[in-house]
Amino acid sequence: MMWVLLGSSIAFMLLGVPVALALAGSSLLYIVMTGTAPGFVLVHRTIAGVDSFPLLAVPFFILAGNLINIAGITERIHTSRSRWPGGCAAASARSTSSGR
Repeated sequence: MMWVLLGSSIAFMLLGVPVALALAGSSLLYIVMTGTAPGFVLVHRTIAGVDSFPLLAVPFFILAGNLINIAGITERIHTSRSRWPGGCAAASARSTSSGR
């Protein structure tokens, strides 16, 4: 039955499915075909695996970066970087504390 896991993951990837979804789908297909675990165990383990603060911080960090970019703050940081000495870190600290 291991060929089901390997074959389905390769098939999903050849179809253009993202790697994470291809691995999750092929694992789900393998477990459903072999019947090694009940359905509620799969749902519980999936939710428990995703429910972690470091894992949730990544999408929120990306969202914060996009919001800063849309608001134009990144443009202010990069224009002020050439005006002030000290690099991007100093310009970032100065632009956020200046209130402009």
